[in-house]
Amino acid sequence: MVLLQKELNVEPMGMSDLFEVVAIERQSYHKPWSFFLFLNELKDNEYADYLVLKNENTVIGYGGMWNFYQYSHITNLAVGPNFRQKGYGTMILKALLKKAEDKGVIRVTLEVRGTNDIALKMYGKLGFESVGIKKNYYGNEDAVLMSLNSLKDFH
Repeated sequence: MVLLQKELNVEPMGMSDLFEVVAIERQSYHKPWSFFLFLNELKDNEYADYLVLKNENTVIGYGGMWNFYQYSHITNLAVGPNFRQKGYGTMILKALLKKAEDKGVIRVTLEVRGTNDIALKMYGKLGFESVGIKKNYYGNEDAVLMSLNSLKDFH
């Protein structure tokens, strides 16, 4: 299902979004973050920024990052199964990168499953480059460490 751009809104994640976010998280990851981990991120992590992509009042995707001075790390990014491969992940990622840029961030990193070809392609299109491998990062699967060394690259 492709939604009209005017129906979509990227906004800061709020407490009222958590149940929908956790549902998408559970559908997206083998070892999903818990409700309480997201709650802690929103309430207690001063370095965290989390965004949701909504169609009217329904969360269809989300993303988060930690910001440390001129450096950000994307912690997670997921789109609900019915909305994947339609550009919505890219919308969320661009919104996160814009937020990082507004904070004066220079470098952004993330990890992604080595077998997640769709995500690897999306990150590559926005200027992220593979800079290493984290062995068994996802249990029995390696992660590709990616870096965007200049936020100007994603525009």
